[in-house]
Amino acid sequence: MKKSKKKNNRRSYPSYYTPGRNMFGEKAETYLIVLKRETALQQMLDAVSQLDGSAKEFTFDMRCFNGYPEELAEVQAKVEAFLELKAMLRKQRFGRIDLDQAS
Repeated sequence: MKKSKKKNNRRSYPSYYTPGRNMFGEKAETYLIVLKRETALQQMLDAVSQLDGSAKEFTFDMRCFNGYPEELAEVQAKVEAFLELKAMLRKQRFGRIDLDQAS
């Protein structure tokens, strides 16, 4: 009798990313976007522009910014400004929850 080889059950995506489910475990379109530092802003803005109220979730892999915290903060500030503008045009509220002050 021939012994079967065990399959390698390693996933090619990080453990915080579950395809087909959002962060609350609900069914949604999920996308894992591996950012490149040179085009990170454009990649994030392209993803954010796809938000239309349907169940979509984007997970950004930001390992390219390891060692560049100032650049990461700058990109995040620009994306937040874009999201705020988009929410204002739709007459919706936009705001971050500061977890330190919320409790």
